[in-house]
Amino acid sequence: MHDPLQLPDILAVIFGLLDASSNASNALVCKRWSDIALDELWRELDDLEPLMRILAWDEEQNDYGVPTTAQWARYAIYSSRVRHLNLSDDRTDFETDFWGCLNRVSIHRPTLAMLPQLRHYQWNLSDRRFAPLFFNSTVTTFNFVVEEVDEDMDEYSDKILAQIVVARMPAIINLHLWWPASYEPDATLVPMLLDGFPGLREIHLPLRAYTSDTYLRLSKLQYLRVIDFQGSVEDSVVDPGPSEAGAEEYRPLELSHDAFPALSKLVLYLDPPQAATFIQQDHFPIEQLQSLFIYSKHAVAPRTLPAFLDLLKTKCRSLGKLVMMLSGNTKKTLLGLDTEPDLLASFTLDTFRPILSYQELAQLSVYNCAQPLDITDEEVVEIVRSLPRLKGLDLNCAPLHLSRPKLTLSSLALLSTHCPQLSYLSLYADLDAPLSPFAQSCSASFVALEKLCMGPAPLKKMSVRPAAIMLSRILRGFTEMFMGHDIRSFTEYSVSKWDIPQDRLDNWDEVAAAVELMVMARKDERRTLG
Repeated sequence: MHDPLQLPDILAVIFGLLDASSNASNALVCKRWSDIALDELWRELDDLEPLMRILAWDEEQNDYGVPTTAQWARYAIYSSRVRHLNLSDDRTDFETDFWGCLNRVSIHRPTLAMLPQLRHYQWNLSDRRFAPLFFNSTVTTFNFVVEEVDEDMDEYSDKILAQIVVARMPAIINLHLWWPASYEPDATLVPMLLDGFPGLREIHLPLRAYTSDTYLRLSKLQYLRVIDFQGSVEDSVVDPGPSEAGAEEYRPLELSHDAFPALSKLVLYLDPPQAATFIQQDHFPIEQLQSLFIYSKHAVAPRTLPAFLDLLKTKCRSLGKLVMMLSGNTKKTLLGLDTEPDLLASFTLDTFRPILSYQELAQLSVYNCAQPLDITDEEVVEIVRSLPRLKGLDLNCAPLHLSRPKLTLSSLALLSTHCPQLSYLSLYADLDAPLSPFAQSCSASFVALEKLCMGPAPLKKMSVRPAAIMLSRILRGFTEMFMGHDIRSFTEYSVSKWDIPQDRLDNWDEVAAAVELMVMARKDERRTLG
């Protein structure tokens, strides 16, 4: 019989669950363990200094020097284990001549491939001169922040950088590009990259890159599955097609008959009526979409949404994920400039009723509505029970106007009873409202809920304990809660802009802390009794 701790596959699984300190100890046990532990230790790097110290540290000078032959041989032992290199600009003051070290390494290196097995490469450093040092033909995912070129430092131009990326990393299938709003990259950067990687499967670009030319180039990529334009409404300076010419209405693009042959996930920065025009244009493969994200440019009037949702019901029969951010320019809405009653009306169940026919839907997320949703506890249950595959639900957990919602804490008791399969739930609910008789006697709990987010609705101090008791009855110990101040780390939009009373956040923090203690106490009680 084999000793399981001598089987490489078993060891790799175990070591993959351990922290760096434990694997550093494991590397000293024996040669078999050492190789596997070192693979885990060096698999993902967030800092270049450990590698550079192996390669070029001069003990006598107490600084980096020119690498010796022996140092290159030792470096090769560790560099071949690196699969992910994630570098960011969170530290800019080096105690040593680090950039000088990279310069000397680039001059004296005996091989072009500094990290021969690198798969994922992220360079978010402001100095782009040394980014190509780690370009390699094995890289499949590339994440790059395009900062303004510093001519005094002789940095690569955007055009030259694009040429090098395409030439040195031809295997890229997942491309992430970003640049700040203050910088306008060379117009050739995105076209050169899109034309240079015909095998792209996933593309992430800032909203500022969203133009008709970009989309036409994307439509010709045969293997592209995911298109994601990232950022907030305020980030965008260019709209697709019509807005470039100043037109009010969106004009469809002239797509070829074989456009987007593999597309399954799409992110659109368009209002729902424009998005409807986009996905209905000739030759757009609407039927194959599985994930759709709509970031509305303007605040959406509730009466305009059902027509768009009806279209999806008819055309997108395979839709499994629908995310809609419906506030438009949040700064404008918060300042009260969007005061038209139609725009500030609440969304009701009738607004979303077409969604109840999306039988394949596994995640539904509605964000940034101006007002809390005008939906009752029973109507939330109707939504979930109508969607048999639903695992994640977000119903506007932080509306722009943080008034008291119609939804109450009793809705969670109903959901835990009728929809225990949920793994992700985010609501904006009134915890001050009296519990329904059903909620008071509810004994069901969520058996799969991994994350629960509760938006910062009004909450009185006297309601903290009753709410915590109720939540502790329906939650398990593995559920991660986001409420109070923690909501900022959960939502996909910035709640820091909201003027939330500090005492309200403090009350929600108290609920979270009390629930955690009560869940643990209930767990201990069940263990004792059972």
